[in-house]
Amino acid sequence: MLWLLANDKKLSSDFSSILGALKSDIKFIIVSLDIGIVEGVVDFSSKLEMHDSIIVASAQMLKLPIVTKDRTIRKMYKETIW
Repeated sequence: MLWLLANDKKLSSDFSSILGALKSDIKFIIVSLDIGIVEGVVDFSSKLEMHDSIIVASAQMLKLPIVTKDRTIRKMYKETIW
């Protein structure tokens, strides 16, 4: 997702600093899209958009809550905060 920001002409010069800030901030965890997450995406892909499926599958694999007001995500994944 961050590479989309990098391709935006307005933000491309700031991409390195944005990425650096995210990597150094302990409030953020950068997770690689591995086979476990991809397998989890299949469970959610019929009811969620692709990116939402990746978020839910990642949270499920890592046993983390999701901060969202999206009703569909809240119905499918009970560990939500909003």
